[in-house]
Amino acid sequence: MQAHARLLPPCASLRWPFFSGALLLLSFTGCDKPAHPVAQVGKVWIGQPQWKLYQERHAAGSTTAGLDHLVRREVAWQQAEQRGLVKGGEWEEFSQRNRTTVLSKAYLNRQPGPPPVTEAMAKAHFLASSEQRHIVHLVCKTREQASAAHLRIKQGEAFEKVATAVSIDPTVAKNHGDIGWIKREQVVQPFADPVFSAKAGDLCGPFQTEFGWHLAQVREIQVPTDADYGKNKASILAGLEEMNENQRRPEALKPLRAEYPLNMDKAVLGLDRTTVAAPGDEGRIAGSVGSMNISLKDLKQFMTEYMNVSGQSHGLGVETKGKFLDIMADDLRLRLAAEKAKLAKLPDVQAALWDSEREAAFLAFAKTYLASYKVPEADLNGHYDANKDRFRGVGAVKVYLLVANQPEAIDKAAHESMKGTSWSRLVEKYANKESTGQWDAGWLEISSLEKVLPKQAITALQKKPEGTLIGPISSPEGVMLFKLLERRPGDVMPLKDCLEAVQQDYLKEHGAALMDKYLDTEGRSVLSVKTFPENLSIKKDS
Repeated sequence: MQAHARLLPPCASLRWPFFSGALLLLSFTGCDKPAHPVAQVGKVWIGQPQWKLYQERHAAGSTTAGLDHLVRREVAWQQAEQRGLVKGGEWEEFSQRNRTTVLSKAYLNRQPGPPPVTEAMAKAHFLASSEQRHIVHLVCKTREQASAAHLRIKQGEAFEKVATAVSIDPTVAKNHGDIGWIKREQVVQPFADPVFSAKAGDLCGPFQTEFGWHLAQVREIQVPTDADYGKNKASILAGLEEMNENQRRPEALKPLRAEYPLNMDKAVLGLDRTTVAAPGDEGRIAGSVGSMNISLKDLKQFMTEYMNVSGQSHGLGVETKGKFLDIMADDLRLRLAAEKAKLAKLPDVQAALWDSEREAAFLAFAKTYLASYKVPEADLNGHYDANKDRFRGVGAVKVYLLVANQPEAIDKAAHESMKGTSWSRLVEKYANKESTGQWDAGWLEISSLEKVLPKQAITALQKKPEGTLIGPISSPEGVMLFKLLERRPGDVMPLKDCLEAVQQDYLKEHGAALMDKYLDTEGRSVLSVKTFPENLSIKKDS
């Protein structure tokens, strides 16, 4: 599979499916010199629309640095072309998906509704909503209990000690009331209002929410900065633009549903009840809108992404597939309306198409280049020596254990566990108690588990998030289910045992700089590159 096969470019939302149909690509840049170019890379000119969009979407920095990055993306595009990374079925699918995304946005942004998102709006929203506070808290059933806890803290008892003693919050046994860093939107308003009005060190409460009577203390406050906004600019803009589009979307689609009806083939929709593409699904047309087709493969892929699940379900019948097909049809309706209005010819829309395709090609080329990059041995040794804790293995895990006679019992236990049933109750209902033994197994050394568990189970215990259920796992004693509670670090692995991990960690840390170096030297060596910094301050082409 080529490097771009699993590419997910930043501007192509996972909402939009891959669509079959004729490939219609624009020449976003070309041989014709624009009025005020900012750069020329080979025979390709980069004009004001591309520069303006780049400034709006990407992290803040000097204009010179921004222009350098813009040039690198075009160099990467031409490198990707030479390596065949921007052609073929996978790339054509992305291009269709990307075109639908960009044209849909362009059409919605021209409909009545909230004003278009500007950088000033995005920055103000970020600075207002991204303050974080480190909070310790307790909750009681009555105001009297909370007031008594307040008095104990005022008299000098540690907040964590009082919380552990009196709080009815089920997490307090582990966190002692420390809920960490939170943002205002993460908690209910009756909790947020007093906590986010207080100063660092203040004790808030008692105050009431739907969960009971609370006391909280603000330990630290983190206020976002302009630099924080710069780092998160692209995702902030994308999120606000999506909110904006969602407000315009219902009214915009009303006339389009009549103009572009969905024609679905129920016989094709009823072929199976899976989200797994079968041979031939790419040629089976599940539905069409205007001149554009949606294949059964397209539909299944969209359902997999939308539901974040893959496989078979008795619920995936004709009616369910039809509902998902209608969601896909709405995206095509917006695209067809945009093409009818000739929005694809407008400079800002061409720039958006160009920007997203260049970004995707940059990522595809970077993946290919770094996959073949051999980190020098001296650099590997230095990185390992400087970051040994990153290559420390898992020494032991703390787990709950349940051993049952049948897989069906494990499935039921797992289902009930996710609903909050206690582990002792699960053992009582479903376990072979003799095989299970002491279900609260405490700390188990990974080295001892490697002798009795399959490799995939050991990998799960080492890498899955704490709190995860792991199983079913077959064993001579029966079918096992673990709940991973905590991990304890082990020894640093010898370099010879983690060379691949060190290589990947090095590339993660230094990959961007390696790419810049390559594109600025070898990448440019076969191209004539000219920049026109004097045009960077010009607002648009005349």
